[in-house]
Amino acid sequence: MSQYADKDFVEIFIPSPEVKELIYKNNRLFNDREKAAIIWNSNYWLKEKHKGLEELKSQSGDEELIRQINERISYDNEALKLFEDNNQGYIYILRTFEDGYHSKGQIVEYYGTFKTAWKEGVDEGCGMYPFEIKKCQLLYDVDENRILGRIVWPVPDRDEEYYIEEMNFFEWSAGKMVLDERGQIYIFESNEMPLERFEAVSEATKTRFEYMNVDIPNPFNKFDNVRFIGSHLEKTEHVAVVTSVNNAGVDVLEWGNSRGGCSEERFSPCMLTRNTEEYCNCFDRYTRVIVGHDYGAAVWMQPVIIDDVEKIRTENVHEIGMRISVDLYFFKFVLEDVFLKFFKPDLEVNKKRFTKAFKDDGEFLTSFQSDCLEPNFYTYESISSIIKLYRDDVAGYAFDALDKLFYLLTKMMELSPEAEYISVMS
Repeated sequence: MSQYADKDFVEIFIPSPEVKELIYKNNRLFNDREKAAIIWNSNYWLKEKHKGLEELKSQSGDEELIRQINERISYDNEALKLFEDNNQGYIYILRTFEDGYHSKGQIVEYYGTFKTAWKEGVDEGCGMYPFEIKKCQLLYDVDENRILGRIVWPVPDRDEEYYIEEMNFFEWSAGKMVLDERGQIYIFESNEMPLERFEAVSEATKTRFEYMNVDIPNPFNKFDNVRFIGSHLEKTEHVAVVTSVNNAGVDVLEWGNSRGGCSEERFSPCMLTRNTEEYCNCFDRYTRVIVGHDYGAAVWMQPVIIDDVEKIRTENVHEIGMRISVDLYFFKFVLEDVFLKFFKPDLEVNKKRFTKAFKDDGEFLTSFQSDCLEPNFYTYESISSIIKLYRDDVAGYAFDALDKLFYLLTKMMELSPEAEYISVMS
């Protein structure tokens, strides 16, 4: 096989090994505009994106692309200077992400200068956690074009910096930065630049490299378990399941081993890699529910299609779609009573379940068996009733894991409408 012409570029800016393999196999070459789009939407720090764009510009003969790159870098540099230096009438809100960037984060303090907020962010995270600095302008009057929200008021402290007292005013967000544990900028948004400068580099132009769709070879299929790759922010495992594949990218349902709920978003396949890991006892007080197979202390839930036979054995149960693993003790103490309430032993598929766990000649099951790994079949209607009961009548259970489980169960049924039952393995 001949040497791939753009291997250096692909090795740097496309972290997914599966996507790289397809690119090399199909000899997929990218033009300069596609390269610029890949660089800009990569998981690199902002300064590394600028460096990549500068190198691309020096080798390109596309005059319009060169103009756009110059415009982008000039805009970012001026916006960064405003964000850092223009602090009269502004405050800087520091938020840290000890549980990963996809967690809610925790506000640490409010500061009168960017430099102080940045230093505190690095020190607060001890060089281990990402953080965010949000810049807000203090307003006495409400401008209809500015966002209304919670406001704070600066008061000089003994060190001539600022601490903040909450008051009943309004705030306008001037922008924000998301930074890695060393304080390098990963994401930057600015609202301080003149409107015409902002519009010149915005998506509204429809012709800029930052927003173009690049046809990236896609090796992933629906229900593949994947994890994110190449991020400088996530130090904890953060994984997802593919829910659909289309020309615009890969839709994935995120979960992760950090605190928080779930979300479905679209990603370029070059940001993903297959996740083949089977977890074992990975649950803690934040991860009582995961998507995937935990073969340790877990209860498994998955859509199934069941053969029409007299005795239903393992080979007659066909698992499809995504699987959810629930911490065994969380299930027993919070969920089991309600799941038993809605379990229907007279349901035809439950009556036909067959096991050899207790007698050589087999035994029919009638409900959950604690000493035998067997499926308990629920209809979609029954699962929906369980969700409704908890949401309507058991509001006192203030568990993030409940919301997460019910979100995933609802999504599971939506993604696999062809299945009639969900298997709950006890």
